[in-house]
Amino acid sequence: HAWNGVICMSCLRYCQAGALLRAEALRVRLEAGLCTGCGACIAPCPADALAFRFVSDAPRPSDGRGDHQLTV
Repeated sequence: HAWNGVICMSCLRYCQAGALLRAEALRVRLEAGLCTGCGACIAPCPADALAFRFVSDAPRPSDGRGDHQLTV
């Protein structure tokens, strides 16, 4: 997923799991192990910089999140 964020960081406010962090150069970093897959961070992003990518070889978490990964 190409970088197309607008540096507003609104996604950080919506991530209840704390999986999105402010990284260097005002970018967002995803801690994939913390992501619950709820998608709450996607809709508030005015630049569509976040998306779910479905992958068949992703490990299936025991909590039923399925075979998707959030991309930043």
